[in-house]
Amino acid sequence: MIIYGAILIPIFTAILLFIFFRHKTLWWEFAVPLASSFLFIIMMKLIIETSQVRCKEYWGSFIDRVEYYEDWNERVSCRHSYDCNCTTDDEGNESCSTCYEHLYDVDYHSPYWQLVTTTNEVIGISKSEYSRLMKLFGNQHFTELNRDYHTDDGDKYSSDWKRDSITAVPVTTTHSYENRVKVADQSVFHFQKVDTGDIKRFGLKEYPYIDDYTQDALIGDYTEDGKIANKKLKYINGLLGNKKQVRLFVLVFPNQPIDAGFYQEWHWSGGNMNEFVVCIGTDASRNVKWCHPISWTPAEKLKADVKQYVVSQNKLNLSSLADYMQVQVGKQFIRKDFKEFDYLTVEPPNWAIILAYILTFGLNVGLSFWIVTNEFEEGESESDDNSGMSNFQRRIEELKRKRNNWN
Repeated sequence: MIIYGAILIPIFTAILLFIFFRHKTLWWEFAVPLASSFLFIIMMKLIIETSQVRCKEYWGSFIDRVEYYEDWNERVSCRHSYDCNCTTDDEGNESCSTCYEHLYDVDYHSPYWQLVTTTNEVIGISKSEYSRLMKLFGNQHFTELNRDYHTDDGDKYSSDWKRDSITAVPVTTTHSYENRVKVADQSVFHFQKVDTGDIKRFGLKEYPYIDDYTQDALIGDYTEDGKIANKKLKYINGLLGNKKQVRLFVLVFPNQPIDAGFYQEWHWSGGNMNEFVVCIGTDASRNVKWCHPISWTPAEKLKADVKQYVVSQNKLNLSSLADYMQVQVGKQFIRKDFKEFDYLTVEPPNWAIILAYILTFGLNVGLSFWIVTNEFEEGESESDDNSGMSNFQRRIEELKRKRNNWN
C-alpha cells in the first residue's frame, strides 16, 4: 500500500543524521526515527481503515416503558482545613499546625425522564413527552427507591406499554457495524459512481432523519395512502426489527424511469446489511410503472415475490403493500452476514495518505532536533569512564598521602 511508503522518510532521516551529525548521534538514536515512524504509520493505517469501514444501520423496536425520576439530594462528607496550635518563636516567627473540620456538602440531582425500549435501550425524553406517553399507555406506577438522602428522597414513576398494537410506539436507534463494501472497489459489485447531477436528475433519496426516536419508512409519496403506509411500515420495523433483524424502506419515484432504481442502489451502495428497500416508479396518476427491490438478503425469492406484487397493482396501493410485506418479510427475510466481505482490502483515500506523509515528516523533524540537541553524544560513555578512572586514581593518591602523614 502507498501509505507504507512513508517508512522511507525515517530511512532518509537516519542517512542525514549519519552524514551531518554523526558525532552527535549514538548508535541507538539512529533506530529511534525508524521505530517511531513505523509504529505511527501502523496506527494511522488502523485509524483510517476503521473510520472508513464503520457504517450506520437502523434498528427498530417499541417503547416498553417510560420513567420519571424525581429530583433528590444527598449529603456528601467532606473536611475543611484550618490553622491551629499556632506558636511564635523568640524571633517572632509564627508556625501553625493544620487541623481539619469534618463537615458535609449537599449534592443536588436534577429530575429526568427517559424511555426504555423492548431491546433495553435507554433514550432521554422531555417532561411533556413523558406525560403524552403516560396518557397513551393509560397507567402510572410508583416505586420507592429508598435512597440515602438528605432532605428530598426523590422517587420514581413509570408507565408501561400493554403490548397492544393500538398503543405501540415504534422506536428507531442507530448502531454501527463494519461495512467494507462501501469503500471497496465498487466495480466488484457492479456499482457505478453517483454524482450530484445524478441525484438531482433521478430524485434519489437520502436516509430519513431520526426525529427524537422515530424515523419515516416511506419516502416520496405524501398522499393519504402514503401516510397510512408509513405508519404501518414503522410498526413493522418495530415488530420485526429485533425478531428478524430487518429494516424496511419504501421509496417512490414519480415520473422517473427504472434507471432511478438502479442509481438509488448505487447511491446507497446496496444498502445496509439489515435493510429491505423497495423502489417503485409511478406516473402522474400513481400507476405503477416499475419496481426494483434492493437488499443484501440471500432470500432472492422474497425480492421476486415483492416485485411481482407491486407490478401487478394497477394503481399504487402502499397500504396493502405494507400488509403484504409484513407477512412475507416476516417469513422469508434472512440478514446477510457482512463478515463474508472480510476479504475485501481497504485503500486509504488520497488525502489520508498525504496527511500520513506530512505527519511522519513532522515526527522525524522533531525527533532529529531532539537527537542533535540532547546531551548524548558519541564517545560520551568512554569519557565518563575515563573521568571515573581519574577520580578513582585521585582518591588513591589522596589515601597514600594521608598514610604517609600518619607515618
